[in-house]
Amino acid sequence: MLADELHVQRTDGQALGELRLLDANGRVVATDPGRSNTVRLPLAERAGGLYLLQSAAGTVKVALVR
Repeated sequence: MLADELHVQRTDGQALGELRLLDANGRVVATDPGRSNTVRLPLAERAGGLYLLQSAAGTVKVALVR
């Protein structure tokens, strides 16, 4: 992924719920209450590497390439 933000969307229209972006060391580097079905998390200040995006629906890996 090469972007300044991570766009997360739930296609069924339901609110995403709380989102947490964790770095490879498990530190929380960004959060969002996820009150809508679409969220944009800023990535411009993040170093390249592997991140985990956690939500009530599960966890996905996010690779940020710089």
